[in-house]
Amino acid sequence: MTATGTELPENPVKKHRTTPIPESITSVPGYPEKLVIYQLNASPYWWVRYYVDRKIVRRSTKTSDKRKAFAFAKEFYDDINYKRRQGLSITSQSQFEICANEVMTAQEARVQRREISKMMHQSDGYRLKKLILPFFRKYDVTQIDYFLLEQFLNKLGEEKLTPPTISNYFGMVRKVLSHAERKGFIKSIPQFPKFKKRDQPRGWFTTREYRKLWESARRLRGKVFEIRQVTDDKGEKSIITCEADASKDGKLLRRVEMTEDLYQLIVFMTNSFIRPSDIKFIQHKHIEIIEDESTYLRLTTPATKKHSMPIVTMEKAVEVYKRLQ
Repeated sequence: MTATGTELPENPVKKHRTTPIPESITSVPGYPEKLVIYQLNASPYWWVRYYVDRKIVRRSTKTSDKRKAFAFAKEFYDDINYKRRQGLSITSQSQFEICANEVMTAQEARVQRREISKMMHQSDGYRLKKLILPFFRKYDVTQIDYFLLEQFLNKLGEEKLTPPTISNYFGMVRKVLSHAERKGFIKSIPQFPKFKKRDQPRGWFTTREYRKLWESARRLRGKVFEIRQVTDDKGEKSIITCEADASKDGKLLRRVEMTEDLYQLIVFMTNSFIRPSDIKFIQHKHIEIIEDESTYLRLTTPATKKHSMPIVTMEKAVEVYKRLQ
């Protein structure tokens, strides 16, 4: 209203360029009314749209010819119904893939907060790309049930994977389905098939074997060995190890010096419980000597796999570390 009492016209709502042009919306003759073609300002082509299973599925016909657009819409309709009969996803990107990507995004934030290790996050991403998404990408989460999971188990079996590795793959699938449940895509997580898990404990040394190991490392300090490839009279090749210059037979592959460090490393690792894959990352800044009521080292190593908590060593590790310093 102006000062003179004249009413001003209302500002028209500006529509987005991807909004269908109302006068262009046309039903496909002989097909359900929910199957339509339409135009929009953002594209020179006709588009097709179909409402099915409480979803709007749309796609560009890649043509500006209305007759060809009708033909494309009919093929589009047939394709959607075929996928529905086969239990496949009717959208270009399934809800499973969407949920998987969202899980990975959430895990990136957890890595930043140091709740999980970067290596664990990378391993999950590898499993997704290698086997999980290629199998589940064509399905919506609502279509994943016990029997489909059983098919995936058979697929993992064909890959000759060990039970612990199969368990890791199913753990990632469960993460995705749990995310889908939280978002309301599914009411509950389906039952997972069971498979036999064989315990595969890592090898260990007895006290006698351990003593023999470090005594041998100490006895051989300063010696140099050669690894050679030799060929016998029949032409068969084999690898031999001998002290340096003890033999000139065959091809020299490598020279190895048994240093003092190897002996110290054996004793240090045994008394600090550190993993071989972690030892290569440890630096002096990760080690703190504690000499109080008890004497030990506190190792705050970079996070690897699921391990990010400090390690408390035995007292013998302090002696080794002081010798190293």
